[in-house]
Amino acid sequence: MRIEDICQIDLMRKQALNRRDALNYFNLCNEGGFEPEAKDLYELGELEHYLESSNLGKSNNSESTDKSSNKKPESKKPIRQRKSGRKRRVSTVVYRRFVDDANAMRLNPNEILKNIPEKMRILKKDLGYQKLYIGKGKKISIDSCENGRIGRVFQNTYNHACKILGR
Repeated sequence: MRIEDICQIDLMRKQALNRRDALNYFNLCNEGGFEPEAKDLYELGELEHYLESSNLGKSNNSESTDKSSNKKPESKKPIRQRKSGRKRRVSTVVYRRFVDDANAMRLNPNEILKNIPEKMRILKKDLGYQKLYIGKGKKISIDSCENGRIGRVFQNTYNHACKILGR
């Protein structure tokens, strides 16, 4: 592999890290032989890679049976999963980092209207929050939310993370 190729892979890997794109980050770390800086993102990408490869194995078998019976394969439309409300699945690693960062900055989640910029920064960095729901499926940017809403989201997320982590 040429040096230019390695530099290009490293650049794309850093961009995937900034975007928190776990699957691309995992693939690019492996392709370039880089040690991952974000172990949690790498592990999440590894899980996504495993799930994707296991699904590909199933779809390849079905395509081969379609070809043998001379049927036209169906178009590959994404399977729409039923929404289960607005819940996100977050790994314990992410929750642990969120709680550790909040504690390191000495943020009290019960002081809803204090330290809003720091709380917003942690919500964005650790959990990837960019928009918040304001009701009936409407979202607004976290940057334009009022302080009370950000404080309550931080408090609820912190308390939930502590519950999940058993703290």
